[in-house]
Amino acid sequence: MAEFFFELFAFLGDTLAGRILQTFFLSLLPIVGLQASLPYSIVHLGLHPLLALAVCVVGNIVPVPFIILFIRKIIDWMKERSHIFQRLADRLEAKGNKNIGKIQKYQMFGLYLLVSTPLPGSGAWGGSLAAALLNMRLRRAFPIIAIGILTSGTIVLIITLGIAAMFAF
Repeated sequence: MAEFFFELFAFLGDTLAGRILQTFFLSLLPIVGLQASLPYSIVHLGLHPLLALAVCVVGNIVPVPFIILFIRKIIDWMKERSHIFQRLADRLEAKGNKNIGKIQKYQMFGLYLLVSTPLPGSGAWGGSLAAALLNMRLRRAFPIIAIGILTSGTIVLIITLGIAAMFAF
């Protein structure tokens, strides 16, 4: 199965459209996200930095409404299915609850800080999960998360371009 994805990514890397799609799909993933897909698309795939930023931001924003609207239902469903799913759901809730204190203390600015900080566990997925666990409405949380994603992307872009310039990639 892994070979299939490696061959697909190799095929996609041959064209500009393929490199854009590869960047988009990488930025959708919760672990990879914008923090890894942006440097990868600039350094490895050779995308123009502003194009890479735009694609990564859009790809990172796409799952946000789905997470906010459906993650509570998914967690509840997982808890009902089996002991293994229940443990996974509990870990997911614990991860989201870890960030809730910051958001409750600083309100929307706390959500912005959580999303805009380009560190593991933060970002669009973490912010969306926390917003969902706090029962924030999509129309209130989405703009803050989107601005946080753009801020995080800008920070990662500056760091990437600085490191790339130092090593002359």
